[in-house]
This record gives sequence, C-alpha cells and structure tokens, in this order.
Amino acid sequence: GASVGQYGTLVHFGGVLGDYFSKLLRDQTPPHILLACGAAAAISSGFGAPIAGLVFAHEVIVRHFSLKAVAPILISSIVAHTFSAEFYQINPLFETKIGGISEFYEIFLLGILGILSGFIGSAYMKGLTFNLKIPKKIPVFSLPIIAGAICGITGIFLPELLGLGTDTIRLLIDKPNYFGYILILLIGKLILTVICIRLNLFGGIFSPALFIGVCTGSIFAFITGIFLDVNHSLFAVAGLAAVTSTVIGGPISALLIVFELTSDYNVALGAGISICFANLISSKIF
Repeated sequence: GASVGQYGTLVHFGGVLGDYFSKLLRDQTPPHILLACGAAAAISSGFGAPIAGLVFAHEVIVRHFSLKAVAPILISSIVAHTFSAEFYQINPLFETKIGGISEFYEIFLLGILGILSGFIGSAYMKGLTFNLKIPKKIPVFSLPIIAGAICGITGIFLPELLGLGTDTIRLLIDKPNYFGYILILLIGKLILTVICIRLNLFGGIFSPALFIGVCTGSIFAFITGIFLDVNHSLFAVAGLAAVTSTVIGGPISALLIVFELTSDYNVALGAGISICFANLISSKIF
C-alpha cells in the first residue's frame, strides 16, 4: 500500500543472488557480471522484457557493453523470462493501440516534452537524495510508521497514489482525464514517494517514476491538445519513458522497456525523442 515500487527491489534481490553465486562458485566469471546476470533476470521476469533486461544490465550495472558479458547475461534473462512464463501469464503490461508519430510537428512537441520530463525527473531524484535532517528526538524505528500514517491518510482521499499505480497508468494512457486531477496525481505521487523512501519505508523508485512520467506526458498532451491535434496516448507513454530513463540512468534500457511493455514499435520511436532530450537535461542538473 505504500507509494513505492517493486522493480527496484526485484533488481536488488537478483543482484544479491548473483553476488552470492559469485562467492559460491569462485569461477573465472567476474563478480560484477554475475551480479548483472541477477539484475537482468529480475527485470526480465518482473516486466516480461528479456531484451530490456539484457541491455539494462549492461547499461546500468556493468556500465559498458562487453562481448564477454553478453552470453551469460542474455542466458540469465531468457531463462528467467521462460521460467516465469511457465508459472504466470505474462502479457505486455501496457499493451494498447497507441500509434506512432502522425504529424511532423509532433516531433518538436516530443522534444519539448523530453525537456520538461528532464526537469521533473531531476526534481524527483533531488527529492530522493537531498540531505534530510531528522531530529534526534524521533526514534529511527518510528520513521516508517510516520510514512505509513501519511500514506494511510492520503489514501483516504487519493487511493490512486498508493501501491504500484498500474491501473491508473493504463487509464491515463488509454484516454485523457481532467487536467487538475492529473496535476494533483503528479505532485502527490512525487511528494508521497519521496516521503516513503526518505523515511525508510522500503520499496523501489522505478514504478513511481513510471507513474510520474505518465502524468507528465498526459498533462503536456492536455495542454497542447487545446491548440493542436495530438495523440494523447503517444505523449503519455513518451513522458513515462522519458522520466523513467532519467531515474534509472539507462536511456536505451528505457526505450526497450517501452517497446516490450507496449509491443508497439512506432510508440518506441516517438518515446525515443523524448528520452534523448530528457537525459540531456537531467545529466546537466543531476
């Protein structure tokens, strides 16, 4: 029920398993590659995105593309995906008929959305990492309780802000909603996630980034839709991808995740424009 994600914890879990196997086997495979294998397997099974898991491990964990690492990481990713598919029905998380860029001016709008997403993503990361001074009178063990109480009170009025928010993300992708409502969701999710993470209510930051990104894209599409005819779903997914790419520090991984989550090649192309501009901005700020 907290305003945190599950994918970051999956990656953590996978990485720990990889590190454990490295210590257990003591073979010629470098430890960081086995750690990356665990992270790739987690992304592959959690998202149902084996190729994105492969690239994520290289881009975010290994930090470079290595031929020596491709084989073990790819095998781990594919095996994890196949194993999960045997037990769970894995469908694209945000599979919907979206469509790609249909008008030339949408290219420029996607670039502007990327710039906006870069600022939003940077604000989110700053909130997660700024120096938080907690009074010594407050016991450490009570911090998650405080965060939980804040989540509970907020959930009475805005239950959409609690949990992963997958249903709300699908809703915002499929059709536009009220501008004020989406703006409240954006600000509320950003603040509530920062409160949860900073007060030690354990969870991931990836799912909230998806939520914040889709709200950013929806707001932008709502505003531009007043003046121009735009594809709301395309901009919602582009915002989702752009903000998320800045948070995980993996633009190519985010592009592939969008492709595998939507099963729509044209959407991934449009989102790629926003991802480029978002990372250009966030790399200068954060």
